[in-house]
Amino acid sequence: MTLAKCTRSIVLFVLCSFPSVAFAQTDAKAEAGKHFDRGFALAKRGGYAEAVVEFNQAYALSPHFAVLYNLGQAYGALGQPVYAVQALRRYLSEGSNQVPAQRRNQVEADIARQERQIATVTVRSDVAGAVISVDGIEVGRSPLPEAVRVNAGVHVLSASAPGYRPWEQKLVLPGQDQRMVDIRFESLAPPATAVWPAASAPPATAQAATAPINPGVATQVAPAPVAPGPSASTAPASAPTSEAQSPETIAASNLVSAPAPATTRSRRTVAYVVGGVGISALVVGGVFGLRAMSKLHDSDSQCPNNQCSPGGVALNDQAKTAALVSDITVGAGLVSLAAATYLMVTSGKAEPAPAGKLAYGLRVLPEMGPGEAKVTLGGSW
Repeated sequence: MTLAKCTRSIVLFVLCSFPSVAFAQTDAKAEAGKHFDRGFALAKRGGYAEAVVEFNQAYALSPHFAVLYNLGQAYGALGQPVYAVQALRRYLSEGSNQVPAQRRNQVEADIARQERQIATVTVRSDVAGAVISVDGIEVGRSPLPEAVRVNAGVHVLSASAPGYRPWEQKLVLPGQDQRMVDIRFESLAPPATAVWPAASAPPATAQAATAPINPGVATQVAPAPVAPGPSASTAPASAPTSEAQSPETIAASNLVSAPAPATTRSRRTVAYVVGGVGISALVVGGVFGLRAMSKLHDSDSQCPNNQCSPGGVALNDQAKTAALVSDITVGAGLVSLAAATYLMVTSGKAEPAPAGKLAYGLRVLPEMGPGEAKVTLGGSW
């Protein structure tokens, strides 16, 4: 392709692009006009909140200063003087000489009226970079470059910063009030860390003092041995000198007579209880056995030639259930009697139970399932 042809193609492309750009601008203005018309109609009917949305969309598509006047009026009707003043001041600034003198005077009067409903809050903080919020909406970070303008009324000023407790204060601000607020953060103290001394082996006397002590028996810690030498002669004169006492003798002389262990008596008591349970279980088993035989006998009269009526079937099922209960209770009774016999036989060979623990316990657990039954006996003695 020659240079002349290339140049001609570029010029043709640029010329063809101009209509598409013009059409895009025309479409944007047309869409902006639609939004403006909807906003104007909504404002006339009192739908100022919806009108604000339409005016903002119109201005975003085609930024024309005339839209700002209508936006400021809608904000003023909604009782949002801060936004109303912003929109009206931009209207005068962007419209400049295109705003007629009479309209400019009217807008300036509207701005003065709205300003009387605005309060300013100057915020100072002792922590830089703290997030400052008004009514839950962030307005900047400390230090703020300028005072915060808010509508007259009740507002909540809050601040937060890493490593400090959140700060909050309620403000009641009349119109044209100028408030100065100083934020003083409270540092979050780090959690206290317990420092434990390094573990070391306790001396012999400490080991003896911390040894487990049997209940009911008093013990005495023997004094630490004294190395032989000149200092040994400084022992108290009241020390016994008639004969040397071994550590065993010293310990024996300090023993307090303890009551005899009650393990044997307790074991026999448990044997009686277990035996009583066994006898009761045998009695219950016998009762259910008799009931099973009675039900079986009644079912036989209703089952001639092995053809049972519904009543005979029910009696037969009741006989099976009673027989199963009888087997379980009789088994539990036999096991309990065997345990009671063992406890009685071994009651003379019992040893003291460890301190702090229950000496005895007994568990008799009958278990029933489909087609089976068993009894679990457990405990400690």
